[in-house]
Amino acid sequence: MTGDTYDLDSTVTSQFAQEGDWANYIVTVPADGFYTVIATLDVGPDKGAYKITADDVEYDGTVVDAYAAEAASKEVNFGAVYLHYGENDLKFVSTGKNEASSGHVLTLNAMKLVPGVFSAAAEDTYTWDD
Repeated sequence: MTGDTYDLDSTVTSQFAQEGDWANYIVTVPADGFYTVIATLDVGPDKGAYKITADDVEYDGTVVDAYAAEAASKEVNFGAVYLHYGENDLKFVSTGKNEASSGHVLTLNAMKLVPGVFSAAAEDTYTWDD
């Protein structure tokens, strides 16, 4: 799951019922360090808001609200987490939902782990932090 590309042909949908529900993914990395988690997920009228933890540690607390009036796919930056060489637990946690949303659904289309820490400065533009 590391690198600059990912496969958009598969999706995983988690039907979260409430705030605090979570889905765990095991990711493998080639070296210890910070990795920025970039995900392509579906946004829409039944989507919730989520944050991630790595091995049950929350880092910057970035919350992604996937609510949108119209269904679409969107690439989002969940922030950076510290991962150790080998397998790690990457957990997507429901933090609630937008008032206008009809649910807490998470539909993850793809994920990539980019070595280093960077944040979105503007939509589709990233600024690298050393």
